[in-house]
Amino acid sequence: MNKKFLAMVGIAFLSGCAATSPRGVVAMKISDEEAHVCVRKQDVRDGDKVAIYKNVCTRNAGKPALSSCELKRIGSGVVTSQLNDHYSVVRFDKGVEYSEGDVIEVVKQ
Repeated sequence: MNKKFLAMVGIAFLSGCAATSPRGVVAMKISDEEAHVCVRKQDVRDGDKVAIYKNVCTRNAGKPALSSCELKRIGSGVVTSQLNDHYSVVRFDKGVEYSEGDVIEVVKQ
């Protein structure tokens, strides 16, 4: 019973992380509004809009298996240029407080 439950939780967790739009990660913060993001060149073009998310996790000290994380949208931005096959430059809206490691997702238009 325990193995079946863990397998179901694992599948639910993995499907929860499945992206419907291309995703990437902030690799290097250049300024308060600009960053290099790791996202495949074929997944973005100059001018594409992106949403940026922060991982927000809660710990359950008594039952670590019940700890959880979710992505909270913290803002948006636009792809300004592609550096190479793996990295692009994104300019985020003023006031977005982001950091290296935050997740970006291309917004479908």
